Amino acid sequence: NINLSNLPSPTFLSDLFSQNNINEKSLFFLDAHWEIPWPLKDELLVISNNIKKAVIIIDDFKIKGLWRFGYDAYENQECCLDYIRQFLSNLNNYDILYPTYKKSEAFDNQPHGDLRGYTIIFQNMKQEFEFIYSLISKNYILEKVENKI
Repeated sequence: NINLSNLPSPTFLSDLFSQNNINEKSLFFLDAHWEIPWPLKDELLVISNNIKKAVIIIDDFKIKGLWRFGYDAYENQECCLDYIRQFLSNLNNYDILYPTYKKSEAFDNQPHGDLRGYTIIFQNMKQEFEFIYSLISKNYILEKVENKI
């Protein structure tokens, strides 16, 4: 049950929505942004304007105040909350999680590369957000940041 597509990611996402091939609650993992053009804004616009409930994970994301996490930047624009805020529909509510752990906690003091930041955005999924947060907060893996973006 796998369908392969060779399309720019915003086009692929638009096609999924236009063909009604999306579940009521979907998970989107946005990654592989390494060159210009940077599709993140278009991906977020398509997702936030076409589905009511979603979980959106963005890799290589800047975690404000936690410099141990690497992140991407393109054309002098950092991949961060300030950047993505403008591409999320103001008709939705968003709750955000991001990592706060240390490298030694992530890799049990084993040799490993640098940490990379990420964020998990819950779009109109407050109950699911609260449930996930209740499970992971006991391990001090993620910090809860609640707001309407």
